[in-house]
Amino acid sequence: EGPQDLALVRGGGRRTARVPLTVHADAFTSPDRSTPAHCTLRFTAIGPGSDPTPENNVVEVELEVFDRNDG
Repeated sequence: EGPQDLALVRGGGRRTARVPLTVHADAFTSPDRSTPAHCTLRFTAIGPGSDPTPENNVVEVELEVFDRNDG
């Protein structure tokens, strides 16, 4: 098992993904301890063949990072 980077999703289906994420404190600076830094994660599904609706293959997720060492 372990992390997978490939999943077959048939038309009309859906799958759940778990994405390991490591955040390094020195990569973010927040205005103060109670206000998060923000960034957007973008996930794109790709596959073989042509896709009649490629616009629904992308999802953006906002990430809030609280750095309790700042401010």
